[in-house]
Amino acid sequence: MIRALVLEKSPFISDFLEDTFSLIVCSNYDDAKRKIGRFEPDIVVIDENFDKTGLLDFCLELKNLFGLPVFLIANFYSTLDMTLFQNIGVDVIVKPFTKDELLEKLSGKEEKKVPVSFVPAEILESLKPYIQDEIRKEFITLFKKLTEVVESKYA
Repeated sequence: MIRALVLEKSPFISDFLEDTFSLIVCSNYDDAKRKIGRFEPDIVVIDENFDKTGLLDFCLELKNLFGLPVFLIANFYSTLDMTLFQNIGVDVIVKPFTKDELLEKLSGKEEKKVPVSFVPAEILESLKPYIQDEIRKEFITLFKKLTEVVESKYA
C-alpha cells in the first residue's frame, strides 16, 4: 500500500484516499518534516489551501532533501503560479477531478506518452547556415538515437 503524507486544512483529499492509501495527515510544515523521517512516505500530497506561505520553498525542500514525489492539488482559479511548481518537479493536479482520476494520478498508473514531434533533419537543416557539415552530421546521428530511445520507452 502506498504511504501518502497529506497536508490539508479540511479532509477533502484524505476522504478520497483513505481506502486506497496509508495516510499520514499533517497539521503544519514542521509536523510534516518530522513525520517524513518517522513514517517514510512514498508520496506527498498538498492541498494549495493548506498554507500558501512558504509553499514553494517547502515543495523544493521535499524534492531536494527527501527526493519525494510531490503532488499539489490546485484550485481551477488558483492565484499560485503553477509553472513555478512544475519547474521544480511538482505534479500539479487541478480541481475538479473524480476520485478515480486522482487515484490514478497518485498511483502512477497514468499512462505516460511523450510525443516525438521533431524531425532531426528538418531542425538541423534550419541550422545549416550556422554549423559545420561534420557537426550537423553528428547531430543527426544523435537525434536519431534519441528518437529511438524515446520511441521505445514511450511507445
